[in-house]
Amino acid sequence: MFFFFQAEDGIRDLVRSRGLGDVYKRQILEYLNGQLMTHTAGQVFVTAFLAMIDLDAHTLVYSNAGHNPPVMRMPDSAVTELEHSGDIPLGILANWTYTERTLGIERDTVLWLYTDGVVETRSAEGEAFGEQRLHDAIPVSYTHLRAHETVLDLVCRLLLEKKKHIVKPTTHH
Repeated sequence: MFFFFQAEDGIRDLVRSRGLGDVYKRQILEYLNGQLMTHTAGQVFVTAFLAMIDLDAHTLVYSNAGHNPPVMRMPDSAVTELEHSGDIPLGILANWTYTERTLGIERDTVLWLYTDGVVETRSAEGEAFGEQRLHDAIPVSYTHLRAHETVLDLVCRLLLEKKKHIVKPTTHH
């Protein structure tokens, strides 16, 4: 627990000294990587995704430390993953330099962040839920819903899909 409090203080100091707009997402990941390496001697790793959305400039600036790539649903309902950066999780190699990407985003683009537990859930037969099922649940247009309604709707869709995947109907003879 001490590590997390110390990391939070370090990030706060980094942001205060440089200003929020001047701190690169990759610098925060590099700081956290250094702290994790120092305090766990490389025995623990953590995936992370860090982003800032500029609604005025219609841009998304992000760094990804080995986390599942977020999924974007475009205004035309096309679903795509953010580009893999090739960066590794935090806590694996000291002094790793993380990359930062900037992506233009259109109005009504929806960004879905998820944990690996969503796609790695296994059915009774051992089949993973998988990224394709996740992608299939997302392409519904949410432009008519407010943000919290969108999230609730998607969570319900994912839960139903996961339930169908995990619990296969049995036939009675």
